[in-house]
Amino acid sequence: MSAFGKKEYLQIGELAKTYNISVQALRYYHRIGFLKPVFIDPETNYRYYSRNQGFLIKNKQLLQSAGFSLTEIGDFLEKKSIQEITELYKQKTSEIDKQIQELSNRKKQIEFYLTFFNGMLTIPSEIQLNVQKDIGVIKLKHNFPQKKVFIRESVVFDYSSMMLLYNQLLQTVFEHQLRVTNKLITIFHSGYLNIYHEKIDIELCMYLPCDEENRTPNLPEIGECPEEYLGSCIHKGKYPSSVKTYEKMLRWIEKKGYKIIGSVRHALIVPIAATPSPQETIFEVCIPVEKSSGSLSAK
Repeated sequence: MSAFGKKEYLQIGELAKTYNISVQALRYYHRIGFLKPVFIDPETNYRYYSRNQGFLIKNKQLLQSAGFSLTEIGDFLEKKSIQEITELYKQKTSEIDKQIQELSNRKKQIEFYLTFFNGMLTIPSEIQLNVQKDIGVIKLKHNFPQKKVFIRESVVFDYSSMMLLYNQLLQTVFEHQLRVTNKLITIFHSGYLNIYHEKIDIELCMYLPCDEENRTPNLPEIGECPEEYLGSCIHKGKYPSSVKTYEKMLRWIEKKGYKIIGSVRHALIVPIAATPSPQETIFEVCIPVEKSSGSLSAK
């Protein structure tokens, strides 16, 4: 190409400056075949572009700002008819509509998460006061029939395994947008003593409110809880410090003439995440009981 002919073309730096694009981007477009120089000087290795190629860059910038990928832009620029171009725009509009719907669903899901976790971390002051007063006090508690969402597996009883199981339970709650009470129940189906770091049969569950507004889907993770009476005692601290509370409850049950008819459970009141120390965790230790003879009353 003659020196005179070169004046009709732009060097790579000039093209980059004119269309506000980096030299590195232009070299990348050359490598992938999107925008090739019309001439490369064999002596200097300078790249030269025609002024008409600026049209491709402007179209690329406009289309990329609208969400088109480089591959889509390449397809777009190959189209000749208005009908073909219009069809590409329609396809992109449908794709964006789908993305908007997906983002809207994600936003709703995150809002559900926020509501759920805020409920766990926010404990009304009057409840906190009552809970603190009742720590270590054993009572008889009456539960009415209700539904639960649950997961039950044999796992090693430690923090990481329990968190994994808890996350699996939450996945079911979040996936089906279940309206649950925020109190997490842990049921120890294979005993309560000497279980730390041992593999045990354990169940995590949350109760579903018993009202007409709660529409419970038909899922295998949804179960029925019968009406029951439980020995109940609020404990502060984490397992195994609650073993002493459990043993105290056993003596109380024997003294009252009750019979144990189910597995020990924890009902979480103040989770570890809401406290500065695990020792500040508060949960209710519950043991299902019945009277050896006669009927029970929570009064």
